[in-house]
Amino acid sequence: MHLEDFLSLRWWVSIGIGSLLLSLCSDLFRKGFYKVLGHLSGKWRARSQRSRAAFAEEVDTAVSSPEYIAALEKHEVRNMLRAIFLMALAVTLFVVVGLLMLSNVVFPSADKVRVLKPMSEIGIVFAWFVSMVGMAEFLRTVRVRSVLRAATKIKRAAALSE
Repeated sequence: MHLEDFLSLRWWVSIGIGSLLLSLCSDLFRKGFYKVLGHLSGKWRARSQRSRAAFAEEVDTAVSSPEYIAALEKHEVRNMLRAIFLMALAVTLFVVVGLLMLSNVVFPSADKVRVLKPMSEIGIVFAWFVSMVGMAEFLRTVRVRSVLRAATKIKRAAALSE
């Protein structure tokens, strides 16, 4: 491209038409994007309200029933132990897969590579999956713990007000 091309009428007309088309397309895209974003925001808000209502209902149940609190405490401990076990298993799997891959590098042989490479790939995927399940269990534990704390706080406030 030369300086003469920048001075030509054809170049400036094409730039003007291109910028107009880009402006129109971006305006249409922006309106559609805001519409989708508003729809998703409304769904998120409704889900959050349902979740808050369910949490409040569970806290009310825990406040009124000592047996329910005992069951929640057992549930919390069970979930935490399960989360710890799954995370330890995931770390062990990652270490074993790492050692398999290291042995592949230190002692390369065609037969080992053919066998160990798919095993290590499957092992990494499985270890990742186990770690995600462990994290889900931990998040369940956090939710149960927050119900217990809220119920305890309400009981303490009620005891202090009496």
